[in-house]
Amino acid sequence: MSKTIPNNKILQSKGLGDTLGDIVSSFNLDLSSNYGAVKTNRMKKVLSTTNLTELNIPLAFAKLADIYYLISSDSIFKGGNAPSDTFAWVDPFTIGGIGVENGTSDMKVFNNFIYVSEQTGIVKITSAGVFDRVVSSGLTSSPHLMEVLNSGAVSRLYITDNYSKIRSINTSNVLTSDGQAYSLNLNLDTSWTITSIKKANSLLWIGLLNTENGSGMVINWDGASADARNATFELPSGVVAGTVLDNTFYIIDTQGIIKKYAGSAFTEVTRIPKKNMNFFSGAISANNSRFVHPNGMTVTDRGTILINISNLLGIGSEVYEDSVPSGIWEYDSNVGLYHKYGLGISDVGGTTLNDYGQQRISNAGAVFFNKPVSAASTDNGILLAGCTYWLSATSTPTYGVFCDDTLDTTQKWGYFISSFMLSETEDVWQKIYTTYKKLNNTTDKIIVKYRTEDETPTTASITWTDIDRFTTVTDISAYGVGDEIQVIQGTGSGKSAHIKEIVGSTYILDDNFPTAVIGLTAKVNLEHWIKAGTFAGYDEMKQLKAFTLASKNTSPFIQIKVCMQFTGKNELYKLRIINNKEVKE
Repeated sequence: MSKTIPNNKILQSKGLGDTLGDIVSSFNLDLSSNYGAVKTNRMKKVLSTTNLTELNIPLAFAKLADIYYLISSDSIFKGGNAPSDTFAWVDPFTIGGIGVENGTSDMKVFNNFIYVSEQTGIVKITSAGVFDRVVSSGLTSSPHLMEVLNSGAVSRLYITDNYSKIRSINTSNVLTSDGQAYSLNLNLDTSWTITSIKKANSLLWIGLLNTENGSGMVINWDGASADARNATFELPSGVVAGTVLDNTFYIIDTQGIIKKYAGSAFTEVTRIPKKNMNFFSGAISANNSRFVHPNGMTVTDRGTILINISNLLGIGSEVYEDSVPSGIWEYDSNVGLYHKYGLGISDVGGTTLNDYGQQRISNAGAVFFNKPVSAASTDNGILLAGCTYWLSATSTPTYGVFCDDTLDTTQKWGYFISSFMLSETEDVWQKIYTTYKKLNNTTDKIIVKYRTEDETPTTASITWTDIDRFTTVTDISAYGVGDEIQVIQGTGSGKSAHIKEIVGSTYILDDNFPTAVIGLTAKVNLEHWIKAGTFAGYDEMKQLKAFTLASKNTSPFIQIKVCMQFTGKNELYKLRIINNKEVKE
């Protein structure tokens, strides 16, 4: 007998349990550019507080006259013509500085200018970089999210205010007041906060979160009628972010469920692939420090949704859901929801490899997709994202801006974990066959692992003493030769290896990590994955490899983990697992 991954030609993530779909966890994968093939991805660091002290958590990105801009707390930054171009801090001294609020300000292109919401007003930035405070007062308390809505010849910029109000300005920069046309007062109590405002189907869609009990609400409004909402949809879980795909409003809620408006209600389309996921843990403040930022959800030109996710389960909790790696996730209706980009701390354009993507980040910021109409071959990236991350196991959080590596010139590491494949009885799991595209580089490799028992990983802090060895003060005596370490935070993050030897207090691994790890600390997860085998290097003839499962291979179920170290456009096509029934009385 045999079982195949993918089961239906396209690798699929259902998100509904450990036995449905093909995969239950993923990292740094591309499953949608060539359906049926598995590729790997990476993002690289454009800017961080290690080289620019003014940077804070990136709140919003915008592009005007082919120049990229971003805002963070109290700061505005100007980039270049490509996402990978360095951002420079801009000091708007001519108007006395910018009052950008941490987590609650926004930035939008309106009337051929960039507009930034402040604590009490609005600033306009021209394409020449001139700052003008066009609204000096009138806004009260945060959040101040923004959206543009055009209705016929009328174009207005809408700004959320005071947790449940929406105001707007016209092209002459006149701000509306309560009770006026083009303004909306939802008359909610202070437990509510607006987390999203997006335009779809000639309406504004407003997502809300109750910060006391975690419930939610979506309201739509024509943008003109004074204090007269069109419809209200009550939700069991609060909205944390929203976006618009094919003129339909999509949200992600505090349970990690993605829903869309389906004509009369919001219905589930997918969810983060983890049972009983809940990112709401008690009272949450209105400053947007959640697992998805209001600007952390966007769409691509291929009709997919990208979401910048932190796997921190609640502010200040220091508890993470490591089966849901942080970074950029993609929802594709043909595939499901899967992890596409880890936010890596290796510099754009640099030759030093630091990691393959941070699997833990403390705070996810904005994400911005903008595919250029035409770009020079040297331009790198079509995606920007921001977050707060760590350089080691215990370092002070660092703020960063990242872009994707469209030039695809550096080494990447990605993996997926299969759903539990069940047998009718207790099976002997015998072989795993892999089918793949001919590997491009001698350092490229595919590693296949398996396990027949589920477990909870052990997290440890380690100190790298060489590229293939570490020490730790954490008790990891339950793990020995053959067991896996997966680096989840700090230098080397994203990659895994297996313990080859233990010499005194030093653990020696069967694979090398970047040279930058030496002398630094990191956090790892340890699990009892069994390595079935590795295929590495450039082979002119074979594009199929068989791995024999030699130990602990008799069980009612099996789970497979496939790791890929790729450079360039390598592809994995299929796994076939050979099993034989072993009937027991």
